[in-house]
Amino acid sequence: MLATLLKKSYLFLLLLFAAYACDDINIGGGLPEPPYQTEILEVRVEPDTVAAGDSVRFTCVIKDSLDDRFIYNWVIRNVAPTSTESNSITIKAPDKPNTYSNLVSAYIPEQVGKRPNKIFYYEVIDKD
Repeated sequence: MLATLLKKSYLFLLLLFAAYACDDINIGGGLPEPPYQTEILEVRVEPDTVAAGDSVRFTCVIKDSLDDRFIYNWVIRNVAPTSTESNSITIKAPDKPNTYSNLVSAYIPEQVGKRPNKIFYYEVIDKD
């Protein structure tokens, strides 16, 4: 009888461990974490090196590039945070030469899911 009970307990623990190891099963309770709405593949910077005060264009390339429901939030150094319906934005580069870090996120407002974001950089050089 004890051997049967130990076998059942061992089998139960084995099944519990297997279920816990699966990503799709939420043993801890609560809601599972929502997936990302899309994936940001890259941010293109054109030109990749820009002269101080000149225009520079940023383009956010996402996995779902044909889906026009996405909104893009841009946090660009020396520019007020901006939301666009287009995946591109053009700004005037700062007057001070430096390498600038920036951030973009892409999301569908009415859709549940984590908003992916990506840090990107561009270099500003002296205007010759």
